[in-house]
Amino acid sequence: MSARQISGYQRRRSEETVLFRVVQQHWLTFVANAEDAGRAVPDFVSEEFDGFLRCGVLAHGFCRVHCDACKHDRLVAWSCKGRGFCPSCMGRRMAEMQVHLSEQVLPEVPIRQWVLTVPKPIRYVLAYNREACSAVLNIFLGCVSRWLKRQAKKQFGLASVADAHPGAVTAVQRHGSAADLNVHFHSLVTDGVFIEAAGGGRPVFKALQAPSPEDVASLSWEMCQRSIDWLRQHNLWLDADPVDDQLAQEQPLLAACATASLQGRVLFGNRAGSGILRLQNPLLAERLPQSQPAGSGFHLHAAVRAAANDTQAKATLCRYIVRPPIANDRLTVLADGRVQLRLKRAWSNGTTHMVFEPLDFIARLVALIPPPKAHQVRFHGVFAPHHRLRKSIVPRTAAPIPLAHNQDEVSGQSVAHRHRQSWAVLLKKTFAIDVSTCAHCGGQTRVMAAVTEPAAIVRILKHLGLPTDPPRFHPARAPPDATQLELDAFTDAA
Repeated sequence: MSARQISGYQRRRSEETVLFRVVQQHWLTFVANAEDAGRAVPDFVSEEFDGFLRCGVLAHGFCRVHCDACKHDRLVAWSCKGRGFCPSCMGRRMAEMQVHLSEQVLPEVPIRQWVLTVPKPIRYVLAYNREACSAVLNIFLGCVSRWLKRQAKKQFGLASVADAHPGAVTAVQRHGSAADLNVHFHSLVTDGVFIEAAGGGRPVFKALQAPSPEDVASLSWEMCQRSIDWLRQHNLWLDADPVDDQLAQEQPLLAACATASLQGRVLFGNRAGSGILRLQNPLLAERLPQSQPAGSGFHLHAAVRAAANDTQAKATLCRYIVRPPIANDRLTVLADGRVQLRLKRAWSNGTTHMVFEPLDFIARLVALIPPPKAHQVRFHGVFAPHHRLRKSIVPRTAAPIPLAHNQDEVSGQSVAHRHRQSWAVLLKKTFAIDVSTCAHCGGQTRVMAAVTEPAAIVRILKHLGLPTDPPRFHPARAPPDATQLELDAFTDAA
């Protein structure tokens, strides 16, 4: 294979993106405003922003990748492994999850995507309450699972619903289309059930008919009732006296950012409390279908299905449910310093863009960061790790190539204890880019060293004529009183 046939790999330059510059210039100002108001920034939030500023920057360390044939070297920077808003790291997680689900979890059976969205008051509760989030998710999947079991018993004449076994993989998404806080669930559910064969043989899959609109509406109402009952039992629903809002008591900054994001309100300045500026196209609104809100505030969607042999559709669904909240190419800094976010698709009212003051945009990023130890992907039914039928259902593939060190790597050679898809394998499988092949001569590359010592980093980068000083946060600006954070108002409104 000639060099011309090899897909070229270009190192990402995160420090040149709009998102990086906005965070670099305004993060410390945001922190200063919060501290002036007596509201500390949680450690996990600070770590996310600190890591983002280091992500993809060679001055913080790198792997040296060498081609023995032509002696060409390439430097691969570390990643931050962010879980909140980093487009690169969350894009990598999306690619890794697609490969994992497609090759090691989902069998060759039809898959249906079930999506549950909940009212804004429940999104606020689920955003930082892990117990409540798990409870509502279990209610959601329990309703779907019971419906599938009942349909299987009726359609196949089973003796009991216990003989039918569905499976599900669910992603807990925190973001909406405008990078707003919108906790909801995307679940890939087997469009049918597995039935154990007589004598303990391999389970047989039986497909079921698609749910009717009446079925979906009935399930949505059942989920609504069960979820609100659980929240009431734990004094988390709106009619509790008093409402047990631990978030506002323990982390008022997170409560304010979450409430402002959910309500689409400005958090800073003399416009605090008013709506975020939206750019609309009235002519476009006339041509778009108008969405009909669910009466109960719970909306269930189950119209997307991938056939058993449609590997491309399944891969698309696997990527979609764990997609990043922000794409760099949809952000623009306007001449006056405000941040403009272009929506991927216009809303039904014709909204195409949203415009933020930089500190309000930072507040929206803060709300996107999940709390520590909150798993974003869950496995249920026959896909659960300890289900007795799992080994006989999931695909049997070779163990993935482990990932070297704790960052990006290229060769696939590893000393790590935890098995994950390598960076090189992910790029090759998902983007058809072979980074283990030299783009100059077509030879095989290998990782020569992981460079982490500051003196060595400076020496190598200086020799290559690359910047040796890492980007740093800009100092906090002292704003006038009118731009102080209006925390109390938003905390009370939560």
